Amino acid sequence: SKVKMLHRFGKTDEQLKYLEQARLHIGKDTLSGNMMKYYGALSNYHTLKHNYYLALNLNLKATELAKTYDPIYGIVLEQNLTLIYEILEDYDNALQKLLEINIKLDCLNDHRGILFGYFGLSSVSLSKKDYPAAKKYCQEAIQLRVDHGVSTAFGYIYFVLGEVAIAESKLDSALFYFQKGLD
Repeated sequence: SKVKMLHRFGKTDEQLKYLEQARLHIGKDTLSGNMMKYYGALSNYHTLKHNYYLALNLNLKATELAKTYDPIYGIVLEQNLTLIYEILEDYDNALQKLLEINIKLDCLNDHRGILFGYFGLSSVSLSKKDYPAAKKYCQEAIQLRVDHGVSTAFGYIYFVLGEVAIAESKLDSALFYFQKGLD
């Protein structure tokens, strides 16, 4: 959709214009699949604008509607929610939600999604300075790559390992992981 393209290119003023038009077309129906998508898109907009609490509230509304209208899109919304939690330093909710998401993705055999879940788990663990957990999730991602050949955006995993190595004053290891992430 046009709103997604404008979001990707950072054209937030134009994005808001289209979101306002979409809201007018939806009308009084606040409990629909269209409203779910509107809340989700508006949450993304407010995340870009650093209005994180408003983004959180809108995302939660969209996620609730997704239970009825589109559970798969609900997983995407939940992934966005974990990013907001991490920004707000609500690491416990971010970790809990990421673990829940990975269970859902495992049931769907969505290995690429699970990989991104491991990245999220490792990133939040790194933010919490829980380095053993960050390494554990990175190792699980590496095992997923070995078992299923999933390598999309895999550099993120090595970036986290590099950051952990820096925190542990293992600069040679950090350099190795950062270089591996660029390969």
